[in-house]
Amino acid sequence: MTAEAMTTRINRERLEALKKFIPIRDRVRDKLQQRQQDQMDFTTSTEELFTPITTATKDVKTATERAIYGDMPSEGKRHEAPLLGALEKIAAELRKHKKE
Repeated sequence: MTAEAMTTRINRERLEALKKFIPIRDRVRDKLQQRQQDQMDFTTSTEELFTPITTATKDVKTATERAIYGDMPSEGKRHEAPLLGALEKIAAELRKHKKE
């Protein structure tokens, strides 16, 4: 066999191998893109699902802290209201609800 014929045969074999590889590469790329899209969809769905719950939880926490500590000053330091006063408010509300 001559060197030219051998080179042609090797090039032909390489081309055949590449033709077999391209569809596999495309399938892997498509699966990766689909997985990334699914992850984005999941993240978006999770945020849409839990954002209202998180917001409501923060609101309840803020209201509870405000009831216990009073309004928060702008510096962020808490001025604790007397605990006895807070407990008296809670007891008064409970009594009011019992009467209703």
